Amino acid sequence: MSNEKIRRERFFASKLLDALGIPDFVLVESHTDNPDVLYQTSKNRIGIEVTSVHRSTGKGRNDASIRENEHIKIVQAAQTKYADAGYPPLSVIVHFNGDPVKSTDRQPLAEWLFETVSINVPNEGESFTMDSRFTIGCPGCVMWVDAFRIRNAKRHHWHSPVGGFPESGGKEAVVYAIEKKNKAYRRYRLICDACWLLLVATWQTDSEVIEWVPEMAAIELATPFDRIYFMDATTRDAYRPCVDSN
Repeated sequence: MSNEKIRRERFFASKLLDALGIPDFVLVESHTDNPDVLYQTSKNRIGIEVTSVHRSTGKGRNDASIRENEHIKIVQAAQTKYADAGYPPLSVIVHFNGDPVKSTDRQPLAEWLFETVSINVPNEGESFTMDSRFTIGCPGCVMWVDAFRIRNAKRHHWHSPVGGFPESGGKEAVVYAIEKKNKAYRRYRLICDACWLLLVATWQTDSEVIEWVPEMAAIELATPFDRIYFMDATTRDAYRPCVDSN
């Protein structure tokens, strides 16, 4: 169990208590796992299991997040090869379209991107743009590539802007996260009198974002957890899905 993971879990658990206006829970410092956070109250012990929920795993995974994750991996692989070859640092922006990209495409696309940039390295203070409309042999998933050589730059910086919009639902991802944690509930209850589940909405790309919507307040799902909360990792707002508790 890493210190960073413990710190993160305790941070979100404390933000949940702040949002609920509960000041009298005392953190049990010696406890670090199963459940993630343990509090002592005047009457009993409350455990809080903290888990991330987003659209890039399990039943919550969508095509846009898969595509954007592949874009990130392609660009990172090309940057690594470029840096290892000893070329001068550049700021490179790769603009993809919505065409499907498979994991088997990653290596040839990264190779193409490396070659395209390496043979067109601009002079200091200048830039280079590859436009797919005027370039023979450009992969169908790439619209254009911008490369900037900033004066006295010391670091390579390659990235692909994500182009999706946050999707407001995410009910499937929430259900998936709850069902996954239900299996461990009995183990959590061995050391606490009641256990809550805190779902924290996190993301790496825009299309993985889950925002709270009314449909989440009517999820039909049996769960042994005494309470379940959904929290936006950015705003720290907390909501309570209306699930059936056994």
